[in-house]
Amino acid sequence: MVPLLFDLADFADLPGASPAIAKFPQIDRDVPRLLFLSRVHEKKGVHRLLRAAAILRDRGVPFQLLIAGTGDEPYVSRVRALRDQLELQNHAEFLGFVSGIEKVSLYQVSTLFVLPTSQENFGFVYFEALASGCPVVTTKGTDTWPEIEQSGGGVIASGEPEPFADAIGSLLAEGDGAIHDRGRRARNWTLDYFQPERIVAAYEALYARAARTKGKDPA
Repeated sequence: MVPLLFDLADFADLPGASPAIAKFPQIDRDVPRLLFLSRVHEKKGVHRLLRAAAILRDRGVPFQLLIAGTGDEPYVSRVRALRDQLELQNHAEFLGFVSGIEKVSLYQVSTLFVLPTSQENFGFVYFEALASGCPVVTTKGTDTWPEIEQSGGGVIASGEPEPFADAIGSLLAEGDGAIHDRGRRARNWTLDYFQPERIVAAYEALYARAARTKGKDPA
C-alpha cells in the first residue's frame, strides 16, 4: 500500500494535555480515558462502543469514554438515548466537534483511541492518534488495519461489543507504563512512515511501473 500524504506538522511538537483540559473540564484524569473521535455515524459503531462500555463498567473496569464528533441528528439522538438507557451518564461524555490544537491535545490526554468501525478506507484519525502517542483499538473494517497493527500501537478486534470490550480491557490491564511504551513506539513509527519524501518517491515508483506496463496484458 502507498499511503496518502499526511501533514504531520501539527504533531511534530505536541501541545500536551492542557488545551484539552481547559476546553473540556469534565475530563476525568483519575481514570483511563477512551477516545472516540470521528463522525458520529452508524457505520462508525458508536452504539456498539456504548454497549462495550457497559460491559467494561459491569466488569468493574474504571474508565471514561469521550465521544468527540458530530453527525446526523437522528443517529446522535439515538446514541445519546442509548447512553442513558445503559446508565452510562457517569462514564460517557459527548464533547461535540473538536479541531485544531484541542484535537491534538485530546489525543494526548486519552489513554486509548477506540473506533469499532464497520468500514473505513484510510482513516486519518488512526494515524493522528498514533502520531500523538495514543494507542488504537479498531477493526478489520479499516483497510489500513495491517499498518495500524504494524505501528506497534494498534490492536485489531471484532467490532461487536463483547470482543471489543475484551480488547480494551486487555490493553488497560497492561498498565500505564506498557500503554505509554506502545504509544511511544507508535508515534515514532508514524512520524517515520509518513515522511512526505518517502511517500512521494513511492508514488513516483508506482506511476513508473504503471507506465511501463501500459498496453500489456495484465495477466
